[in-house]
Amino acid sequence: KVVTISMAKVIVRKGREEDASQATQLLKDAFIATFLGVRDNKDEDVMGYVNTSLKVELIQQELKNESECYLVCEEEESKQIVGVARLVFGAREEAITIEKSKNPVELNRIYCKQGYKGQRIGTKLLERCIEEG
Repeated sequence: KVVTISMAKVIVRKGREEDASQATQLLKDAFIATFLGVRDNKDEDVMGYVNTSLKVELIQQELKNESECYLVCEEEESKQIVGVARLVFGAREEAITIEKSKNPVELNRIYCKQGYKGQRIGTKLLERCIEEG
């Protein structure tokens, strides 16, 4: 799956363990940009989540976990990751599970690198999530 975005070609593919460092940094940056300083969010809570839940080691474990699927959108030439999505298979949270669903899938994360918003990165990730789910 290749699409031209502002003269750069990107590809959406399954994440690999070696993507953990780039993916973690993108997740941290996007989470902070989205939630830090927002009305009911305490800065210490946002940073506490970032510092405990978005660690390279944890993302590496998630990348290896067969009940999860990371998808990354990377620039073909530079190999820079510009978007990340995470699916969790077999999710059983009440708010997201249809009662009769035998194989529920949760879209747990979807983030785009700052500077790439509005360039269909999220759309491409979401389309691939639907295919994988």
